Amino acid sequence: AAMADFEAALSAPAVSRTDVLRAMASASADVENWKNLEVSAGRLRAADPSDAKALVWLAQALVKRGDFAEAQKEIPQARLRVAKLADPNERPELEAELAYWSAEMLRQRFEQVRIARPGVGEDKVVETKAKLLEAVEKEYTKVAQAGSGRWAIAALYEVGNAYSEFGDFLGTTSVPKEIGP
Repeated sequence: AAMADFEAALSAPAVSRTDVLRAMASASADVENWKNLEVSAGRLRAADPSDAKALVWLAQALVKRGDFAEAQKEIPQARLRVAKLADPNERPELEAELAYWSAEMLRQRFEQVRIARPGVGEDKVVETKAKLLEAVEKEYTKVAQAGSGRWAIAALYEVGNAYSEFGDFLGTTSVPKEIGP
């Protein structure tokens, strides 16, 4: 019902189209409707190519929907446009958020690494996951250093989650005979 109201407002003569599209995108993000966020952020970007937040919302929607191929195309373009277009007071927040969504894709890849068959090739899988853990920590640390307290907290929270996930993962591996019970 809310989206229908937004659509109706788009055709109202006294209402700014970009204001309505921005409200649609914001509402979609608030209720975590990633498909609607992708659509409304895309429409906002088309209506006002200088709206840097539209680019960030689009990146968020793509990552949350798991469309990493598109997100990997959008995020670098969004970073360039945010650097050029964003209000200097908003820039650190938007840059940190883009860095967060980029790191989030890596974290999700990290979480997908699992032991397929216990005792078979575990060394390689553990090595792969350990390297991804380092990369995840590095990327989230960049977010934490970007100048936005809000995104720094979110990033450091995810670093803690990644280490917890790694500990749980190690619990699924075989104990080497040399140190076993």
